[in-house]
Amino acid sequence: GGRVAIYYDAISGFDLTNKVTAHGGNDGGGDIGAVGTVYLKQNGGQEVLSIASHGTPVGAMTPLGVSTDSAFSVERLVLSGTNVIAMPEHQMPIQATEVVLQDGAVLTHRPTTQTQEYSLVMTVASNLVIDAASKIDVTGLGYLTGRTLGNTSAGGATGWSGGSYGGRGFSHNNGQSGLIYGDYRNPNNVGSGGGGAEGWAAGAGGGLVQITATQASIDGAIVANGDGGSGGGAGSGGGIRLNMGSL
Repeated sequence: GGRVAIYYDAISGFDLTNKVTAHGGNDGGGDIGAVGTVYLKQNGGQEVLSIASHGTPVGAMTPLGVSTDSAFSVERLVLSGTNVIAMPEHQMPIQATEVVLQDGAVLTHRPTTQTQEYSLVMTVASNLVIDAASKIDVTGLGYLTGRTLGNTSAGGATGWSGGSYGGRGFSHNNGQSGLIYGDYRNPNNVGSGGGGAEGWAAGAGGGLVQITATQASIDGAIVANGDGGSGGGAGSGGGIRLNMGSL
């Protein structure tokens, strides 16, 4: 999809929500473009960034912000539609007045690599709304195979053992799970990866979500599970910290 921006004084008889779209193309064979962005700004009023599929097929994901941003800031962010997936363009916080996830949308962060940890850090000055079909999901976005706290393999899971974080993974195939780490009062780390001996694919640990919001209505889910892998050890769960005025 592309990018649409509309600046206006007043709207009369025109449906901005459904009549302005930035859908990706669809060749009918599954090679689908990602949904784009629609930015609406009423002069003297609220700005809205909408990433919505309106029921059309969608591609991989839509980044929030650009490479030069130190933070992604917007007054109202709306993610809408099945398999609409959005994440910060790089590691940076989201700062918004209101965030709405609806109709199957997903907010997440980038996968951690061997050189860069990622997390979803978000401050919402007013309302965070996640409907029953939508979620914040950072499953399997933590440390990779055999890696643990500090993004190192030192002390990580070996053999086909499971990853550890708040709980100890199961040791298997003459290997050892890693040691537990972190503070239950302040989840501030991604999860560790499982062991991947003999070339078997292990699961990555869960990612990290840290949200501060004045009010939150969560009928969907916030998830930071470890990935199960494929033959190797499973990754540990990740971290979630919520600081909410009203939940």
